[in-house]
Amino acid sequence: MTNDQYCFIFYSVFVVATNKVRMIGIRKVFSLTLVLLLNGIGLFLSAWIVLGAPTMLLLTVAVGVPEVCPWLFGFNAIAFLLSWLWIDRLRLKYLACLASFLGLLICGLQLAARPQTQMKMADVMALGLGVNYLDKIPVEIRAEMRSRIQDSICA
Repeated sequence: MTNDQYCFIFYSVFVVATNKVRMIGIRKVFSLTLVLLLNGIGLFLSAWIVLGAPTMLLLTVAVGVPEVCPWLFGFNAIAFLLSWLWIDRLRLKYLACLASFLGLLICGLQLAARPQTQMKMADVMALGLGVNYLDKIPVEIRAEMRSRIQDSICA
């Protein structure tokens, strides 16, 4: 073998090794970015449960987020697990887990308060409209309504 052939073989091995290292790095950066993005989105959406909307655009988010709170709780739990398993850097791991935990805490408090809020709403409706206010609703409309107040917890 000549020197040119050895150089070609060395160069080929070097290029393949460099590309493998580069691919591993790209995957790691992609997964890290994805996990941090999930944590940021989860915390951002969870924050609108307790924060007031400063603009009209964010008002729709502030109104809709408590309705999807059970889904958001699961989203934050998945983001927490992914950040705990995939992030290697300690400070970044703690920061991402803290963001997910805050989202879990906010959603958990909202879910824990939901049954009491619904019972208070039912009491206020009965106080304002009368005890049998549902009897005044026509039968065809009442058939489309939920049968119990608690059904809206899972909806």
